[in-house]
Amino acid sequence: MQIPIAYGKDDHINLKIDEKNLLGVFDPNPVAKFDEAALIAKALANPINQKSFDEFIAGDEKIVIIVNDGTRPTPTAKILKQ
Repeated sequence: MQIPIAYGKDDHINLKIDEKNLLGVFDPNPVAKFDEAALIAKALANPINQKSFDEFIAGDEKIVIIVNDGTRPTPTAKILKQ
């Protein structure tokens, strides 16, 4: 059996699987669209059980910010822009 696997934004590859080894094909749940900039700004201003980002960086201690590499779907450039 050929199973199409999403690859990148618009491509896919076909994976050949013997049907006796296939438990199922599961698709992700649909996700509602939202204003990313507003959501990121809100999350940075009101993190769960933490100080806001502005309060966090206000001290005189050194900090490091670690971000995902380009292979992850995180909108890193949009987050860092905030």
